[in-house]
Amino acid sequence: MRLKIRLTTVNEIKQCTNASRSCGGCKPEVTELLALTTGEDVSTVAEPLCGCTTHTHEDVVAAIKEMGLSYVREVMNVLGWNSEAGCSKCRPALNYYLGLVSPLQYKDDPNSRFVNERLHANIQNDGTFSVVPRMYGGVTNPDQLRKIADVADKYNVPLVKVTGGQRIDLLGIEKEHLPNVWNDLGMRSGYAYGKTLRTVKTCVGKDFCRFGTQDSIGLGL
Repeated sequence: MRLKIRLTTVNEIKQCTNASRSCGGCKPEVTELLALTTGEDVSTVAEPLCGCTTHTHEDVVAAIKEMGLSYVREVMNVLGWNSEAGCSKCRPALNYYLGLVSPLQYKDDPNSRFVNERLHANIQNDGTFSVVPRMYGGVTNPDQLRKIADVADKYNVPLVKVTGGQRIDLLGIEKEHLPNVWNDLGMRSGYAYGKTLRTVKTCVGKDFCRFGTQDSIGLGL
């Protein structure tokens, strides 16, 4: 049986599906799809970026371009932010938009990153974190596996899961344990939380597979 949910506004779609909930870049398409489906005028009231300002996402991006704004604090000052320090929603957004407008010139502000990027782990719905160490091309060794197992035991990790990206995910780690977890692992982060290269999946290639034609692992690495 299919569950029928009648969504009638862009905000309802955002809350139900997460479409346009992050950067808002796909909001025009969401609006067009809603209008096409309902046959009604679904013009939306522009929503501010967050409670610290009355400016929308689009306003902020336009101002950064037109005024040549170059860092987070400058955007807040020029556009008259209500909160001097900003919040956990607008600071990462401004950091992202500044990099989007001037990718070669903008210097990333580490203090304005999302909590995942600051802590090198993914926050979960219960407030704990998920840690994914890097496994290049899905290749590991007994030493790495022992370290992961030791960390899972030491910090009572409730779930150890093989990911779709040929890595091992440690879920349910408390925030205060994260620095020690990474130190004990002695492995680089797999950047499962960042806007970056996350993983390259490989098959074993010609060195092992009787149907292999290339060095797949070497290419992936």
